[in-house]
Amino acid sequence: MKEKKHSNPKEAVGKWNPRTTILIAIIILTVVIRFFNLFHQGFVADRANFSDDALITFRYSLNLSQGKGFVYNPGERIIGTTTPLYTTLMAVPALLGVDLMWASFVVNAIADILVIVLIWRMGQENLFVQLLSVILYLSP
Repeated sequence: MKEKKHSNPKEAVGKWNPRTTILIAIIILTVVIRFFNLFHQGFVADRANFSDDALITFRYSLNLSQGKGFVYNPGERIIGTTTPLYTTLMAVPALLGVDLMWASFVVNAIADILVIVLIWRMGQENLFVQLLSVILYLSP
């Protein structure tokens, strides 16, 4: 039996694309940078470096997971979070009893990876555009 030859490189299965190696390296670098930032900010030793906005979000998530509603203080129906969708998402780990600070790290790292992959896919035809977009995304 003859092997089918592919005229389009995207049709070839099992061939390793050098751009895939770059993408994987960027994803690993992103996760390493996230961990470095956590340790550099003293996250593991001291949680005092978290922003007040994050702590407000965590309190809303905790109250939501405990059935008290989408509130900061039970009985006061005021929206005080800047991220309602993220707050609702963080209610899931709170419901499971997971530490919200660590859960937020994982959720944010996954979101970073998804954004990098999306940027990478959008600039598929031009390696320079891909690299530049990812570098701009990762810059502070």
